[in-house]
Amino acid sequence: MNEKTKKYLKIQFQEYYRRHKPLFPERGESREWGFILFDSLPEIIMQRHLRMRDERELREYLVEKTPAHVFYSVAFYRFPDAPNMNRKEWLGATLIFDLDAERSSEKSYSSLLEEMKKEIIKLQEILEDDFGISRKKMLVVFSGSKGYHLHVNDESLCSLGAPERREIVSYLKATGLSAEIIFRENLKTPWALRVRKALSELLEDEKILEDVKGKKFRKALERLRSEEVRRMILSGRPPRGKIIDELLVSLSRKAISSITVKVDEPVTADIHRLIRLPGSLHGGSSLRTTPVRDIDSFNPLVDAVVFGEEEVKVNVLEDVKVEMMENLFEIEKGVQKLPEYLAMHLLCRGVAEYGS
Repeated sequence: MNEKTKKYLKIQFQEYYRRHKPLFPERGESREWGFILFDSLPEIIMQRHLRMRDERELREYLVEKTPAHVFYSVAFYRFPDAPNMNRKEWLGATLIFDLDAERSSEKSYSSLLEEMKKEIIKLQEILEDDFGISRKKMLVVFSGSKGYHLHVNDESLCSLGAPERREIVSYLKATGLSAEIIFRENLKTPWALRVRKALSELLEDEKILEDVKGKKFRKALERLRSEEVRRMILSGRPPRGKIIDELLVSLSRKAISSITVKVDEPVTADIHRLIRLPGSLHGGSSLRTTPVRDIDSFNPLVDAVVFGEEEVKVNVLEDVKVEMMENLFEIEKGVQKLPEYLAMHLLCRGVAEYGS
């Protein structure tokens, strides 16, 4: 990223922060703040161990310094601006779950983000049904890149340490759950009921027939797919037999895999972690780290786009495909005039430079 590009990006980000108030978090004055400035890029140098006393001070910093990335700690401290962790005096930490998609050459960016939406919906349901956490205390935030964060604003959970948070992640991933015990009589745990429901839905899908070989197994599968037997599965009392038992265990494993939540354990369990500020811009994508009110209708490649359509001249460094604003752009290497939102995205990704 050359100096001309950095200067342009900084001007654009600065204008955004002039027009938009930052979302100052609860107890924000007791949290550590960290920033990555455009000046240091492409090297990642975090300016941290900083304190922001209120929304006004934060906004002044964002307009004056105009960072590429804005973070604050999940933890709150007695002395958040102390220069080392031992002197900060940890007082607690917001429970925040991190869900990030893994980049894949076989899947489009939009499909990966759609998968992460499904994960966040599963997470919300389990937190509400199994942990009794109200949806009103959950804040879903698109990270501005590959996934979502879910903030649980519940004071009673702030004292949880790293081991307890790892236990929650293990529960969400159903770690140690054996497919063999799902159909034990009278087993009515939330996960047993959840797996049976997922298995019943899995059996409705005709594609499942493609995965089963052998006449005996296909015959047994056809029996399991009947409406009567699926009701028996939901009640926890399916028909038994050697072949049926083998199928039930195999299919239950698939069902378990489909309903567990792909939470990032190291990030979620870290009680000192710095997390992106909702409402800030992501310097690696130009997208807004966006609070989400309705996850079902949210489209990150539309709703998190903040820049306009005015044409900007950039030098694209390589052929690139970009999904944005419900379009697929196939952009060739060389000097191009692109809509501002698309140019900003390429500049932030480092695959284009500003100007000709």
